[in-house]
Amino acid sequence: MLPLMPKSLVTILLSKNSFSGEIPSEFGELNQLQNLDISSNSLNGVPPFSLFSLNNISYLNLANNVLSGSLPYKLKCGTKLGFLDISNNMLSGLVPSCLESSFDRRVVRFGGNCFSNDSQTQKHGSYCEEFSSGRKRFWNWEIDADFGIIAVVVLLVFGFGVLFYRKNHSREIYRHEMLPKIVQDDYNSTTGVSSELLASARFISQTMKLGKQATPICRHFSIEELKEITRNFDLSTYIGEGTIGKLYKGKLENGSYVMIRSLALKKKFSIQNLKAGLDLLSKLHHPNLVSLLGHCIDHSASDGTSIHKLHLVYKYVQNENYRMHLSGKGRGSKILAKGRIRGCCIQFWIHIV
Repeated sequence: MLPLMPKSLVTILLSKNSFSGEIPSEFGELNQLQNLDISSNSLNGVPPFSLFSLNNISYLNLANNVLSGSLPYKLKCGTKLGFLDISNNMLSGLVPSCLESSFDRRVVRFGGNCFSNDSQTQKHGSYCEEFSSGRKRFWNWEIDADFGIIAVVVLLVFGFGVLFYRKNHSREIYRHEMLPKIVQDDYNSTTGVSSELLASARFISQTMKLGKQATPICRHFSIEELKEITRNFDLSTYIGEGTIGKLYKGKLENGSYVMIRSLALKKKFSIQNLKAGLDLLSKLHHPNLVSLLGHCIDHSASDGTSIHKLHLVYKYVQNENYRMHLSGKGRGSKILAKGRIRGCCIQFWIHIV
């Protein structure tokens, strides 16, 4: 599409480009314009009639485009217009009187169009008729296509709206039926212990089943115990920093190793909700999940009603990781191909729910 131009321009040379669309009507208001060449593009439609009668226009070249429609027979041409080329377009009707050769000192080219009063230099009549009927068919097809696209978009939006509503509605039902005693907090999910995570249907539904089994309650560690087994969180026990909190390695009195995840909560979190959530998480047991052995609620930075720091104690899994075991590359990995595929499917489902 041709860009709009400042009204103070005198010369515009934009020939041999790839401009399409109609010539803007604002071009007929460029009263200072003297030379305009927009030939050899893909411009279509009827050119603005006022373009031919600009006060200072002397050179006007619109050739080799796809301009169509008819120009008024009594089209007004500017008195300074000395060169006009509208050849090789699809203009029809009668050649305007001001473009006839009787005007002295004006060069006019209009061959290769569909004008009816100059059959020698114009395109064949059958070609012009075919172009005209083709444009009508194309216009009708465009209208039908537009309505079809709008209908498809409306149906897609409606369908996604229904799915979104059903998904969120069913999730709310799970929450109200399974967790009537847990009070929701306005808590930042980036801290890693949000009420959204603890109340998620995919965790709680499994926890309710596992809760019926004889599983021990999550052990409470004191901050002094954790400092002792990590040598006061010495740098030598530091494993790294995960997506949520720093990781430390420690050794219990019975000789077993544990991994401690230290979380600094960015917002206040009620102790009541925190303990309820930790009890639920401690009941999650699966051969492919690292079990939560215990926790430590650090009251050193607490005001008595809310907590700001939390330590989670997990079973320490030495070397390797979930990806290595799932791919069968882990040492002593006994997961068969069928089991690995099932694990991938479960992981995919967890991430999309």
